[in-house]
Amino acid sequence: MADRKDKLARTHTAQMQRLLNEADGIAALARKDSCLAANAVATAKNAKDEANKAAAEAHKNAEQAGKYAEDAKKSADQAQDSANQAAESAKTARSAADRADQDAASADDSAAQAEFSANYARETAYVATDAANDARASTQGRHPGCIPDAALGGAGFS
Repeated sequence: MADRKDKLARTHTAQMQRLLNEADGIAALARKDSCLAANAVATAKNAKDEANKAAAEAHKNAEQAGKYAEDAKKSADQAQDSANQAAESAKTARSAADRADQDAASADDSAAQAEFSANYARETAYVATDAANDARASTQGRHPGCIPDAALGGAGFS
């Protein structure tokens, strides 16, 4: 019976050793899991820090985008003002071109009238020159077709 008790004690000791070994394995696994969890926490904390940095950067970029949008609106307003001024300038230029066309037509009319007046003045000058020549000739008695003063007895008739 002592032998049986010794075998039973050895069995219990072996079972206890097995349970202790299993507990050691579970403890080692728990330490491993704890390390993994600590690593995950560190990674999460790092990710949180990176996420905070990214959020700050996104906020900064959003502010810049808002400024760029304001600048774009100002540029668009300026472009609209320029377009309006260009349209007004085009209207003024069109009006000036119409007036220039009218002035050109008036200048053509004036040139035609001036040409007529010049021709009329030229003809009048020829007539006046002929009349002056006739008058000179008649005072000298040489006018063709006229009777000389001497033939009329110096009466001065031509």
